[in-house]
Parts: sequence; structure tokens; C-alpha cells
Amino acid sequence: MYHIHSARPGSWLVFCCCVLSLACGRAANIVVDKTPVGVHEGGDASFTVRLSERPTHDVAVSVRRTAGDEDITVASPGAQWSTVSGASAGSTVRPIALATNAAGTLAVLDGQRQRIDVRDASGHWRWIGEPGAGLGRFGGSASVALDNAGGIYVADAARQCIQVCRTNGQWASFPSGVPDPAHIAVDNAGLLYVAGASSVQMRDSSDRWVVVDVGAPAFNPQPLGIAFDGSGCFYVLDRTRGLLRRDALGVWQEFGYPSVDPEATVSAMTADEAGNVYVAWVVGSRYEFTCHAWNASTGWKARTYSSSALFAALAPDGVGGLYVADGWTRFDVENLRLGDGHCSLVSLADDALGSFHYPSDITIASDGAVSVTDRANSRVQRRDANGVWTAWGSYGPNDGELSYPDGIACGSNGTTYVADFNNRRVQARAAEGTCTAWPLNGSHEYPVDVAVGPDGSIVASSHSSGLRWRDAGTWRTTDLGRTFGSLAFDVDGALYATCGYDLLRRDPMGNWITVNPPSGKVVYGTGLAVGRCGDLYIADRTSIWKRDPQGQWATISGDYDGKIILHGATGVAEGPDGTLWCTDTVTDSVLVYSPGLLFTPDNWDQPQSVTLAAAEDPDAIDGVATIRCEAEDWTGAAVTATEIDNDLSQIVATPTRLTVPEGEHRAFALCLSRQPVTDVTVHTGRLAGDSSLQLMSGVDLTFTTSNWQEAQAVTIGAQQDVDMAKGHLPRLGRRLVVSRHGRR
Repeated sequence: MYHIHSARPGSWLVFCCCVLSLACGRAANIVVDKTPVGVHEGGDASFTVRLSERPTHDVAVSVRRTAGDEDITVASPGAQWSTVSGASAGSTVRPIALATNAAGTLAVLDGQRQRIDVRDASGHWRWIGEPGAGLGRFGGSASVALDNAGGIYVADAARQCIQVCRTNGQWASFPSGVPDPAHIAVDNAGLLYVAGASSVQMRDSSDRWVVVDVGAPAFNPQPLGIAFDGSGCFYVLDRTRGLLRRDALGVWQEFGYPSVDPEATVSAMTADEAGNVYVAWVVGSRYEFTCHAWNASTGWKARTYSSSALFAALAPDGVGGLYVADGWTRFDVENLRLGDGHCSLVSLADDALGSFHYPSDITIASDGAVSVTDRANSRVQRRDANGVWTAWGSYGPNDGELSYPDGIACGSNGTTYVADFNNRRVQARAAEGTCTAWPLNGSHEYPVDVAVGPDGSIVASSHSSGLRWRDAGTWRTTDLGRTFGSLAFDVDGALYATCGYDLLRRDPMGNWITVNPPSGKVVYGTGLAVGRCGDLYIADRTSIWKRDPQGQWATISGDYDGKIILHGATGVAEGPDGTLWCTDTVTDSVLVYSPGLLFTPDNWDQPQSVTLAAAEDPDAIDGVATIRCEAEDWTGAAVTATEIDNDLSQIVATPTRLTVPEGEHRAFALCLSRQPVTDVTVHTGRLAGDSSLQLMSGVDLTFTTSNWQEAQAVTIGAQQDVDMAKGHLPRLGRRLVVSRHGRR
């Protein structure tokens, strides 16, 4: 009998270690109960955590995997981000460009998500593209165009290129032809035109860029927009000469500018099938928009439409109207009928409960109910303690109706206060559902946030300077000269407010101080909240700042397990259980951060359990991961967890029974059942049986990570002898049986 075994040196052992470091001069430690921690594949294992001494306030200990095998996870109660809601395809966040084609397709460029939402003629939405580098990923897209076959073109000014998604879904990219491509259009023949700051070029059928002589060969254009009408006429809006048209015969004509405010700049331009050209102008300092229309019969005419959208982009709808995108304040698209001025909202979002379109702020009541301003859906959604979503509000100016609500706060009596942005008021909704509207004083006062103090004080911030305090049924203005954003009260009645890049604190006496984080400024500071222990939280897009009552700062990372979770956090609130809730306007989602274990001055020495799990995997490798237990101002512990793999590595022999004629030799093959981690040497030797059977070759075979499944030969020879018996090596377990034919 020949015994075959692996001579792989060493074996996995399971270790656990505790890493100590000096934290703020304290000797207070997080203590784990045991080392090592081994987790069987497909199973779980646990260890416990406690504190080494009594804390002065609640201590949240986060438990998370920081490195190693992703199959090993913290099953409970690890610090982690999770999503409790979201939106589906078609939920454009910030529409900045539109395009249509003859087939009725509408493409909406989402400037915030850097993707294209596409609606076909049947009203079905899909989306293409995402932020990043490479094909189908954008870094600073400025314009979008469609050809009549359904191809989608995107001008990516940040990367100086044009990307196109063909009808088969394949992406291609090529240089833009002009520096800083800002405007693109496709003619009826499918040829692409691109305009930059000082030229217009066409990509011909041979994929070469050709300069377009705008107006005259010697003229150097400064295009502000380009468009084609249904008859193939090409329009260029030039900074110095106004509207220029090239007809189907190639003849250029000049039609000048309409009468506009000297401060006005072009916001959007398009042309429809009938040869009407539309140009939207904006006076940015006043957010004032004017739309002019031109055709060959009437020339320029100023048009005032009933649409309240701010014209960030325009596109013809194919039936005599316009699609109008507002990427400035309302973040929507409307379909404007030009004949009677009627407009209707183009649904860009899933309006199902629990789905959001630009969730801008969040607040949590004492009973754990979560309320979120669903801004572009003009409603507030509420999630009760059982996870059930309800909603109140709809678009409109009446009590109980909303128009792009922004900030939200909850009073101790159960009343919810909402900054009703476009209606220029604050609405108060009592616990039983009665709504009362409190208009702000000025016509240009658009409320951004609202906060409720511990004494019931109500304060609002707006686009105008100063704070608005609700006092005896009227608004009282203080702190003129400063424009405030997000607001939050602490338990002592001090008010925190963002002001530009600064975070300010106003004490109950009205004195202000700056309390910026260590970076020196708050980059975005789009949401503020104060927790039950006095911790201040600041939503800062991709992370959350935290300031404790002693003034110490920390950052709650917006990623988990190496994946980016927070993309555009705008609202933040702390739940009564210590969880942290955020709204994300980039992903249209509500997320919750669970800090892990919570120790108080009463339970600090009571061990709390942490459960690790190891998922089933196809390899035979014992994975290793590092689990960190951490808390602010406490020395953390690092546990090294090892997966105990249940996938056995075997040596495979083919065939498993071998007959060798006397005086001859035969071979069998060996390989491994799985890829090894390191080189494996397989040794073959005779342990018992007929001594006439001898090993001739293949005593030691080496299998590597690359040749582990390639068969290697072991040769057995049978010597001549004088007996008439058949020698053999009996089978033991799974070992190879070798026998010989004796003489007769």
C-alpha cells in the first residue's frame, strides 16, 4: 500500500490581539473577553466587550471590520450604514440639460448625479452613465443631445471629450474637437455639432472634425448656444451678433438680439420643428428669468409663461410645446403648452411611499418617528417606530399643501414645523394633523430651515439676511447682515447655525461665537442636529462632523467596508436609541448609522456580545479579518478573526485502482482538488504490502497556485518473482490500491 500525503508546511492558527494606543492622555480601555476568535465557515462566533472604568457620559462603541476577508462580517451589533429607503430610475435630482428627438424620446442630464435619465415615447424611464472616469462615466457634463435613431451624446467639458451611447448600449468616446465643449446638437443626418467658447465644429461621416464657418469665413464666433429645427436650419446664438441662421442651402442670415436686461445671460436655447427658436435669459443676482421666442415671420418676442420654473434648459416636445427644466430651485421638468400657457409636471420620480426625490432634511420625534422633507415631491414622509411610511402634503399654496419644502423640525408637543420654501412660509402641523401656515414678511424671503428651542422658541433662516423668530403671532427679525443656513438648538437653548463656511453658536443672551471644526471651516454644512447627550452633528456631504459637549471634534466616515455610502448628505438627526439618520440628495435615500454598542455610567462593566459570521465561499482558504472596537477618547481593541474553512483540499488520484503486469510498469496521475494558497509538495511512498511493487518515479510532486489542477504522473513497477500469487496493496480508507498479475 502506498500512502499519499501533503507536505505543505505549517497550518493556520487562530490568534486574537489587542492593540493599545494612547488616547488623549486617558488610560480608559475597551476590553474584549477572549482571544483568539475562530468562526466556522457558514456559522458564527461571538466575543464580549466592556469598558475598563465608569464613563462620565454615554459611550458608543463602534464594532466594524477594518481589513481582511470580506466573507467575515460583524453580524451584530457592528457600526454600519444601511439604507432604509431610496428611489428608482428616472428620479432626476438636478436637471441641467434636456434633449428630444423625432421619436419622442426625452433625455435629462442630471448635473448632480452625472447621469442621463431617458424616457421613451411610452413614458418608461431608464438611466445611463454614472460619475467617475472611463466610458459611460462623467466628470463635468454640460450638454446632452439625441439623434433620431436613439443615440445619446454627452459633452463632458471636464474631460474635454464627447461620449456617445449607441442604440445597442455600447459606449464610445472621442476628443471634443473644441476646447471646453459647452453645447452640442445633432442634425437630421445624424452629424454631431459642438460649440465651445470661440468656435463651432462638425464631426463628419468620416469621424473628422470640420470647422463650421459661422456667418462668414473671417468671423470668429462666440457661441452661447446651437440648435437645429425640423427643416434642418442651423442656429447659432452669438455673443456679439445675436441669432445667426444657416438655411438648407447653406446661406447665413443675422437676426440680432432681443431687448434684454444688460445683466442677463443666456440660460438655455432650443429650436422646434416649425422653426421657432427659444432663448431663456437669467439675471443671476435676482434669480429673474425671461424667455424670448423668435421666428422668421414675427422676429423676437418676449414671452411670459405661466410656468414658475426657472429655465435651466429647454427642449421641444414635438407637439408644439416645450419641456422646461428647472435645475436652480425646484429641480423638476415641466411640459409647457405654448398656445394657452398651460404647463404640467413631468414625473421624474417614483412617488411611492418610502421613495424620495431630493430628500432635503430629517427630524426625529421623541417616540422615534422619522419625518423627511421629500422636496421635489412637495410632501413630508413619516416613518413610525414600526417602519411604516405615511405622507402628508401635496404641491400647492393652501394650508397642508407644500411647494418644495426644505428644513424640518419637531417640537416636544408633537408639532412638526416645515420650511415651505417656494410658498415663502413656515407650516406647523399639529400631532392630530391640523396645518397652520405662517407666511414670512418679505416677498423674497424663502425659508431654508426651521428650529425649535427647548422653551418652544421657533426660528427660521431664509435666503435673506437675518433670523426670523416667531413671536406673538408675528415674525421678528434679528441678526441682520448675516445670511444663515441650517439651524439647531441644544438643550441649554443655545442656537447653532451655519453661515457661509462657518459654524456659529448663539447663546441665550444673543452673543455669537465661531465654533468651526479643526479644518477651519464647514465645507457644506447642509444639516445640523443636536443629540440627546448634547453632541452636535453636521451633515457635510460625504461625511458627518460630530462635536461633543466638551468641544472635541470627530468625523463619522461616510463609507463602510470600503464602499462609499454618503454622496450628498444634507439632513441629519439622532434617534432616541443613539442611531444617526441622514438624507442623501444624490442617491435620493434615507440612511441610518448604527454606532454599535452603547455603554452608560450604569452598565459600563456589563459585557455586551458581538457576533461575527463567516459566509460560505468556494475556496479552501482560512480567511482572516481585523475587527476594530472603537470609541471617542477610549483606547480601542482590535480582534483578529479567522475563518475555519469547511472546504477540504484533497489529493485526487486517477485511476483509484491500478493493475501492473509482472515485469512491467504502469502510472497513475495526481492533482489537487482546489487551488492552494502556497506551493504544495505531495509525497508518495509504500507503507505495506507486496514488496515486488516498487515506486519508480513521482515520489515528490510539487503543485503550485498555477498548476494545481494539471495531472502529474506517479509510476509503479512490478518485479519478476517465483510465486504464482497476485501481489497487492490493500485499500485503506481512500488510499490507492495497486496490484500485480502473478505468473501461472
